[in-house]
Amino acid sequence: MFDNPITADTTRLHPDVSIIVPVYNVERYINQCLDSIKSQTYTNWECLLVDDGSTDASGKICDEYAQNDSRFKVFHKSNGGLSSARNYGIDHASGDYISFCDSDDWIESEYLQTLTQLMRDYDADIAQVGFWKDFGGHQHIKDVFSTTTVLSKKEAICGLVSDMVIHSYVWNKMYKRSIVSAEFPVGQNFEDIHVNTMWFARINRLVCSNIPLYHYRVRRGSISRKNLTSDRVDFIKSMRFRFEYLDRLYPNLISPEISNTVILKSYINSAKIIARKETDRKVATDVINSFSQQLKSEAKSSNNNLNVKMRFRLWLLCNYPLVFIRVMRVLASLDLHRKFMSKQISH
Repeated sequence: MFDNPITADTTRLHPDVSIIVPVYNVERYINQCLDSIKSQTYTNWECLLVDDGSTDASGKICDEYAQNDSRFKVFHKSNGGLSSARNYGIDHASGDYISFCDSDDWIESEYLQTLTQLMRDYDADIAQVGFWKDFGGHQHIKDVFSTTTVLSKKEAICGLVSDMVIHSYVWNKMYKRSIVSAEFPVGQNFEDIHVNTMWFARINRLVCSNIPLYHYRVRRGSISRKNLTSDRVDFIKSMRFRFEYLDRLYPNLISPEISNTVILKSYINSAKIIARKETDRKVATDVINSFSQQLKSEAKSSNNNLNVKMRFRLWLLCNYPLVFIRVMRVLASLDLHRKFMSKQISH
């Protein structure tokens, strides 16, 4: 990939890169994650394994890696959640660059080499690579750029807001230590949206590579798939924080039409997911009723930027939330029926 690949300076008193890995009850996956870190072609790194009160063998496995390789550093703490573990790792990191890896994911051997080279070649504050989504039986690549691309602060923030050019995940990225601080919101999901909003506001440039080097494992029971309804409420909180924060710093960067439209879509899609998947009907009804009340004052200003389907769903959500729930459930049943019939026909 690079004409003059850099090599790690192992004579330094501290590592170039700190990889932060929060660990909680992942004994089934942790070996693959840590083996992938150990096999990196770039060697001057430290890996901070933050055992967040695991009740399985995860903590013991981490200790075994640390005993065999001093670059692995294990911290055992009481359970505080993903944000707490990441903040703990940041506070104890000593590298010039920070990277995050979830303990049920894994990375290609050139991951650190590629990101570190991108950071240095382009004097970037953040570097990003493409990634694979692994569903167990199959994988597909998620990347946006056809070649290496450099973005200014304004371009990077606008790309982050769209969630199409830059995704809000902290994994698949490398950050300059100087822009990173322990600001993950404890007890809240979609914490990546929160911190990336603040960290992107501190950069001069971002560099993106299309090469997929991170493997994101999609699995049931992971942190991001528990407590569906509270998860969606946290998503809306994070999106609101994003636009309020950016509006305070850069009042003219994101137009009110764009921010309002994104917020409305967040509500509509979250309400759809809750209506379809929340098993406790009272919880679903209460939350969607609250969405309806919150939206009534906001829906008028940016309604025109929604397509016809989203506009209809918004109208239904604002005026007839119980009907919205029933319609979403009927549509979900029809989707399942269509998938079943297509499988029968294919066989």
